[in-house]
Amino acid sequence: MSAMSEAELLHSLRQGEGAALEALYDRYAALVYSLALQITREPSLAQEVVQDVFTKVWVAPELYHSERGRFSSWLLTITRNLSIDALRKRARKNRFSVMPPQMLYEALYELPDYTGSLEQRELAVVIQKCLNTLKPEQQSILQLTYWEGHALSEVAEMLNLPLGTVKSRLHSALKTLRIQMRAWKEERQ
Repeated sequence: MSAMSEAELLHSLRQGEGAALEALYDRYAALVYSLALQITREPSLAQEVVQDVFTKVWVAPELYHSERGRFSSWLLTITRNLSIDALRKRARKNRFSVMPPQMLYEALYELPDYTGSLEQRELAVVIQKCLNTLKPEQQSILQLTYWEGHALSEVAEMLNLPLGTVKSRLHSALKTLRIQMRAWKEERQ
């Protein structure tokens, strides 16, 4: 089947022939994986996207219309969309995970490390309380930028928001955290 033309493979695929899907996979899996990896930057997530793309092609081959463009373009559009969906899903899953409080405190306030375990526990509790006062969208932007290391432009794309909105929410979140941390520091003195 691999010698068949793309049009013939698509016709066979619409007839439910699994060999046609295998041939299309052999032709395009590397291209799909390459784009998925470029977007997700995580090999295991990119491989999941590849599986999802070809599952979608198998389940709904009738969604491709040759008059609208090339099959490879359609396949890459699906790949892009599913890669972004995978990133959003991961971001939602990680949004409320416990963030390393000492790192945040140092980044916000640039103070030396505390050595006492009691002080560290107290600091962790205070920082977590401060983080919990933020709006969920501010928490997710902090998570994606500071703990996952994404650039603001990537965060904007992942969350489907304008870059200006991401910058504004991040600025607002950091300002709120700074105010709360200063108040806590003043209470301790």
